[in-house]
Amino acid sequence: MHKKIKVLNFFSLSLIIIGILFLLTCLNICSFNHFDPWTSSKLYPSFALSSLVDLYNITEAPYILTVYGPLSSLFYLPATLGKDPETCFWIGLCLNVIALILFCLVAFGFFSKQNSKLTITAALSFLFFLTIEKTTISVFQIHHDLPCIFYYTLFILFLVILKNKITFVTLSFLFLWFAVWTKITTLPWLLLPIIFKIFFPKSIKSLNNLSIKKIVLIHFSCGFTIFVLMGFFYGFNDLYFHLVEATNSYAWRECKDLWGVKDNSLTRNDFSSKVLSLLKIMFYYSQEYWWLLICCASLLFYQIFSFQRNNIIICLILSYFLALPTCLSALAKFGGVENSLLFAHLPGFASIFLFLILIINKSFFPKSLKKHFTFSYLILTSVLAFFCLRKTEVVYRDTSSSPSQLAFE
Repeated sequence: MHKKIKVLNFFSLSLIIIGILFLLTCLNICSFNHFDPWTSSKLYPSFALSSLVDLYNITEAPYILTVYGPLSSLFYLPATLGKDPETCFWIGLCLNVIALILFCLVAFGFFSKQNSKLTITAALSFLFFLTIEKTTISVFQIHHDLPCIFYYTLFILFLVILKNKITFVTLSFLFLWFAVWTKITTLPWLLLPIIFKIFFPKSIKSLNNLSIKKIVLIHFSCGFTIFVLMGFFYGFNDLYFHLVEATNSYAWRECKDLWGVKDNSLTRNDFSSKVLSLLKIMFYYSQEYWWLLICCASLLFYQIFSFQRNNIIICLILSYFLALPTCLSALAKFGGVENSLLFAHLPGFASIFLFLILIINKSFFPKSLKKHFTFSYLILTSVLAFFCLRKTEVVYRDTSSSPSQLAFE
């Protein structure tokens, strides 16, 4: 009995220490954002919203071109309460960390009843992995990416986890549209409820009592409502110019490699040239991330033919495959960088970490061996935590001396 208590206390203490190390890693990474020239521009829409300034205005000066939707400004609105740039930036970055932890609570919390120690360990290892993967590091930056993930998290929470109520279904659809109105790269995610209803009809209880026609009707009503509200607030023509015309006018590169390092020469601005560039970048992507493609495809087939499906894993894998083409098209555009793949990679990586929990919990191994697996996982997470902390220590900078803060003073 005393031995079990000691082991439990050791696990709890280890997880607390790893959690503190993650917060320190976040502190180091987030401090660098105060010196990033893009941080102020990404936070400006929230200040525009708080001052009721039409950010998408194209009829009167000043003109500010943006290809992002207006709803990231809603997420970062609390940051406008700061009295100086340093405080505003820290509030925005804290919102990022909170939203990221919420994503882990929603996704990994689905398995918490089976093995809480293993679940927490997997969630922490996933968070640390995000800090070293170049396509997901933007979740620790003030950007339009994290607000989109926040709305996506609420979609999963209301549709998959909460009780069967039409109110929750409507809210989940609204938040999914919020994600699209934050970054148009996530547009294919709108198909998630329909795919669940057609191919996994009995998986999500909240959709069981709704026909496909009613789901489409509710989905369309939510989208149309947001469209009308955004149009009346910002102007339909103004939104069309910024989100459609400006986006389509961006040049595409020839895609001689995945990241545009070898050659940034531009291709012709016609449909056939863009399709060719997209096929090229898909090929280079499959060369570099073949392991992720194979893992997610295998997990999807496993879930399709499994008698005990996990809705969270299915949702994450479908999100990966749905967003991958649009993410690659964003990367293929001139100026596209690693964070273009975030909306495919974040759910893709999360599904793999979740499946590791499922494998250990559902395996035929005895409980004693499962405990050894959990302990080994804890050690690997601890090593990863110290590695990430050491790597980000060189990033930390005194935020009081950032250019924005000095200019303010």
